[in-house]
Amino acid sequence: LLVWLWIRFYERRGIATIGFEPPRALFLYGRGLLLGLASFCAVIGILAPFGFVAVEAGDPAQVGLAALGGVLLVLIPGWLIQGAAEEVLTRGWMLPTLAARYRPWVGVLVSSLFFAVMHGLNPNLSILAMLNLFLYGLFAALYALREESLWGICAFHSIWNWVQGNFFGLEVSGQAVSGGMLFNLMETGPDWLTGGAFGPEGGIATTVVLLVSMAIIWWWPATGRQPVGQPVAADR
Repeated sequence: LLVWLWIRFYERRGIATIGFEPPRALFLYGRGLLLGLASFCAVIGILAPFGFVAVEAGDPAQVGLAALGGVLLVLIPGWLIQGAAEEVLTRGWMLPTLAARYRPWVGVLVSSLFFAVMHGLNPNLSILAMLNLFLYGLFAALYALREESLWGICAFHSIWNWVQGNFFGLEVSGQAVSGGMLFNLMETGPDWLTGGAFGPEGGIATTVVLLVSMAIIWWWPATGRQPVGQPVAADR
């Protein structure tokens, strides 16, 4: 809310200018949801075949179909807003502001570092978890620059957190989630691989998925006016 007020009344521009332009919004948001779902499932796909995740016993009222109502309720007014809020601050406002004032790589680097530092007080944080948070920031920056929009990365961020916490029942950045879960999994392998108490975002499996995702985004055919890492003014 503070970012929106700053943009509207201090910078005197519309909210849409930070990456919420209407054209193709539904398509970009829907694609982001699917890519976020697939990406986190890839993390589980790395761990599960080797037995590094297992089903955990829990309260039957908080797992499966009995928890479906709460799981959906947490997604719609919860994760969809939370994920978008972080993206508005870091990729919607900070990244382009720094890129325009200095250089595009400065906006990407600083916004990614800031995103990692934002989670610096989360419980069970490790060095590898901080690295993965930074890598996620880089990935999100590349994603937003590639699409020249926030719709897709907002959806990706929100569904990633929801799938991790309320679909699979794992910790999200070191924190247990509320609202119930469809499956109740727990990590059973080494912490450096699974993330341990921080959740999968603190393990090498997530590192691999993020690095592969960044490579895909880098080589993804551009849909906007300029390649990744180039300022808007470059095509004028």
